Amino acid sequence: MNDWPKYDAYHLHELKESLNNINENERPDEAKYVRELIEKGGYQFPDKNSNIEESEANKIKPEGIGGWLVLPVFGLLITPIVFGFEFINVILPTFDEKIWTALTTQGSSAYHPVWAPYLIFLSVARAFMALSAIALLVFLFKKRVIFPKLMIAFYTFTVAIAVSDIAVLYVFILDAFPHVATGIENEATQQFINALVIMLIWIPYFMKSERVKNTFIH
Repeated sequence: MNDWPKYDAYHLHELKESLNNINENERPDEAKYVRELIEKGGYQFPDKNSNIEESEANKIKPEGIGGWLVLPVFGLLITPIVFGFEFINVILPTFDEKIWTALTTQGSSAYHPVWAPYLIFLSVARAFMALSAIALLVFLFKKRVIFPKLMIAFYTFTVAIAVSDIAVLYVFILDAFPHVATGIENEATQQFINALVIMLIWIPYFMKSERVKNTFIH
C-alpha cells in the first residue's frame, strides 16, 4: 500500500479517472480503497485549477475580542470612570446647598429657570451612560447577539446628550451668563465632537465587521 499514489489528496474526478486505470484483477485492494474514497466524495478543497486558493479556503475567520474590537471595549471600560469623575468634580458641587440655592432661587444674580432641570438632566444622563457601559460589558463578555445593536444605540445616545448640552447652553445659558458659559461651551462642544467622531467610526464597524458577526452569536 505504501507504493500507492496519495489518493486521499485526489479530488473526485481524479479518483474516478484513477479507478479506470487500475487493473482490479491485479490490484483489488487498491481499487477497493479508491472506491471508498469516491464514496466519501474525494478531497474537498479546491483543486489546482480552481480560482480559490487552498489557503483562502482554510483561512481562519476573525472572532473573539481582538483586533479593532479592543478599542471600543477599552472605551466601555473607562466610560464609568470618566462620567464618574465628571459627576464628582463638576456636577456634584453644584448641588451644594449654597450653590444650588444661588442657581435656583429667583432674584439671585446667578438664577436661571433652566439651571435646575439642566443640572438634574446632566446628572441622570451621566449616571445612565455609566450604568449602560457596565451593562454593555456584561453583554460583551457573554457575546450576546444583541450587543452590536446596543452599542449602536449607546453611541447614538451619547451624541444626543452632547447635542442637548450644547442646545441648552446656546439657547438659555450663553446669553444670560456669557462669562460663565464660555468655558462650559468649549467643553460641551469638545464632548460633542468626540462623541460624533466616535459614532461615525464605530457604528459602521459594528454594522459591517466580520469579527463582530463571528463573535456575538449567543
